[in-house]
Amino acid sequence: MLDAMTFTGAGLAAVVVFLCVRTILAQPPRKKGDQPENKTLFTYAAPVLRLLVPVVSSLMWPQYRQWLERRLDAAGIKEQLAAEEFFAFRFLAAAVLWFATAPFAPGLRLLALLFALVFPELWLSGIIQDRHAQIRRNLPYFVDILSLCASAGLELGAAIDRVLARIHRSPLTDEFRIARRDVQLGMSQQEALLRLGARVQMPELLSFTAILVQAVRMGASVADILEAQAEKMRLERYEQAERLGTQAQQKLLIPLLLLILPAFVLMGIVPIMIALLKPILEGGGLGVMR
Repeated sequence: MLDAMTFTGAGLAAVVVFLCVRTILAQPPRKKGDQPENKTLFTYAAPVLRLLVPVVSSLMWPQYRQWLERRLDAAGIKEQLAAEEFFAFRFLAAAVLWFATAPFAPGLRLLALLFALVFPELWLSGIIQDRHAQIRRNLPYFVDILSLCASAGLELGAAIDRVLARIHRSPLTDEFRIARRDVQLGMSQQEALLRLGARVQMPELLSFTAILVQAVRMGASVADILEAQAEKMRLERYEQAERLGTQAQQKLLIPLLLLILPAFVLMGIVPIMIALLKPILEGGGLGVMR
């Protein structure tokens, strides 16, 4: 009976951990109008989360709710996942893992409970980092095309609309579409750009929007500012590529020292040492030395 309970608990724990790891590696849910959204652990747990929201929402203090909403906004999934649902998932995962690991030792159950509490933050951080990497990769090209449109005589808003109509869809274009929608709803263009930078929470984009808003307020040439920013971003991207290449060379030293060098010693030096010591061992040379 105990073996059956242990096997069942281990199976449930393995399934939960597999779904958690799969969710970490999965892409964030897509917005409506795009390709069908990916099925993640949050998608399957959505009905249960909605039932838990009225119970756990009172446990969220306002500062934490605002911080969590900004994090979900930076991940681009605020429309698909509410802050209360994200908070409720902690309790759902903790309950599932706590009962799934019932046959195991108390220490292992506490580790599983800790994993359940930390997992949502790891998943959300991974989504934000991946989204920032995509925006950072597309930003120089976007600004370069925007600079060409502004140099052709288009106003900043019209230039953004032209670029959004021609460029492929990405997290960066989604954010600028939201900014243009805010302008259409009555928000000023400067405020929409500043809100865009604050929403994404990426230093490069925040700096770009602040410089662009300052140029518009001062009456400077937007085309010249965009051209200078595009050149700066291309240079920073080139420097980052060199920096990542240097880091990759340093990281290669770890497998070289741990795997390749010992294998070289075993295959190259050890046979030579055996060949040199074999006559001494067979002839009793060591015994004579003693």
